[in-house]
Order: sequence, then C-alpha cells, then structure tokens
Amino acid sequence: MQPFAQPGGNAWYGAQVAARLGANVRVITRMAPDDVPSLTGELVALGVEVEVLSSSATTTFVNEYWSGNPDGRRQRLQSRATAFESSDVPGDAAAYVFGPLTPVDMEVDCLAAAPKDALTAVDIQGLIRSSDIGPVTHVRNPALADYVRLSTIVKASTEEALSASRATSVLEALDWFRNKGAREVLLTMGRDGSLVATRDGVYDIPAYRVSDEIDSTGCGDTYLAAYVVKRVEGLCPEEAGHFASAVAGLVACAQGVPPITAGKATKLVSGARATDIGPRLRRSHPGSNPEHSS
Repeated sequence: MQPFAQPGGNAWYGAQVAARLGANVRVITRMAPDDVPSLTGELVALGVEVEVLSSSATTTFVNEYWSGNPDGRRQRLQSRATAFESSDVPGDAAAYVFGPLTPVDMEVDCLAAAPKDALTAVDIQGLIRSSDIGPVTHVRNPALADYVRLSTIVKASTEEALSASRATSVLEALDWFRNKGAREVLLTMGRDGSLVATRDGVYDIPAYRVSDEIDSTGCGDTYLAAYVVKRVEGLCPEEAGHFASAVAGLVACAQGVPPITAGKATKLVSGARATDIGPRLRRSHPGSNPEHSS
C-alpha cells in the first residue's frame, strides 16, 4: 500500500456514519486553524454541525500497517491538540460519543457533564495509549475505571481490553468492564467479528463483508457510531451489534467512508443470516468455560 494522508479519528469517521444513517450530528473538536477546511469539509457537506474550538495544533498520527495483516498496525503520535474541558460539553443531546485520541485529551469531568438521562459512549483506545510525541504504546491510566463507570457503553478492541483490564481472557476482560459499571461493552476483533456484552450475557457478532478488505482504518469508530445510532432508536444490544458490524464491514471494503445507508447494512445482515452464519449467545459463569447456544 502506498503512503497517503487522510482525516481520521472517532469524530471524523463516526460523525459521517451517523449522519449517513440519518442522525442529527454535532461534532465538537479542536484543531489548528489551517486544518479546519480540509478536516471538516466532508462533515459539513453531510449536514454535520461542526464546532471547532481553538488549538495551536491538530492531533496527528502516522499509521503503518503490517504486510499481510490489515488488523495490525504500528502507530506514531506526531502532534497533539489542546485538551477539552467539561464546559465544552453541551447539555442538550440524547447521546454523547467521546473519542479521546490520547489520555490527556479530556478529563473525566467531561463525561460527568453529560445529562444523566443521556446515553454516553466512550472508546478507550486513546485513554490507554501514550501521549508523548513518538511511538505509541499502551499505558496504564489510573482514571480509566472512572471513565468506564460514567459510560453507558464502552468500546475496545481485544488487545485494548486485555491490556486495560490485565485479564487473561476476553470474557474476563468483559467482566472487568461490566464490574466497573459499564452497562454495555463492545469488543471489536477485526476479521473475527465482535462481542456485545450486557448484564444478560455476551453476544457473538460475526464480521460482515461485501468484498475484499481495502482499509480497516476507522472501522472501530464506525462500529461504535452505528451501534449508538441504533440504540438511541430503540434497537436491542444484540441487533444493534449486528447492524454496527455490517456498517463496519461496508467501511472496510472502501477507502474512507462510502455512501452507507441503513438499508445496505440491514440487507447485508439479512443475507448473511440466510446463509446460516447467525449469532450465538455466550454466557460466562465464574470458574467455567463459556456456554454456547444457538
């Protein structure tokens, strides 16, 4: 793959997906003034309301993908924007998605500033990676448990979940997040699909693809955005997970964010279920292996 530059991050991918799915979306971001036209143009064109707060720099990463393994990447932090404050969080939304890119992007108070009856979702990726300029590594974040406690939905990759919880298995990691207060935990596993964990159990969601994978960047962001949209609409966690997986699959098969529609994602899920690769419910019990049922 030849090197290329493109906008990214939770807000950029997630807002595009949510807007294409019909949601009323507002993005609050910080970036250098010179970057505003190139980084917000596509969002504005989709009808997304973008509020750019002042910053002398834009948070920028360099991603290097390993040959033959699009799920793996090496990352370097090149520059970092000014942090958000709790006063930057508006109080009039039904759902809030927090996507910090580094542990110093926002304080826990930002989550606490959201209305108590609103759905709050956080992607822990940025909360557990180093904030120093240079190679990105996983770090311990003493405040992570507070971020989880204040969130309705927590999203992480398998590697992130195991690192953050210090668990020895995926199910143990999911239990760690739920024990810290998260009502719903989304664990993305690349080509292996995802898991949606609630107080009732853990739902095994397959990965959906329409063609060969082109670029997996932003798939986790799009998964979270699609999931939140459907949960706000009233879909149950399991069905929201299938829909979100289909949306992420559509994004993986394109460069950037393609013209996704809810109909395309629903059709992708329905077609896969017709070929009998539907979900399984995993229920974990202390001291025993996961049980699987059709």
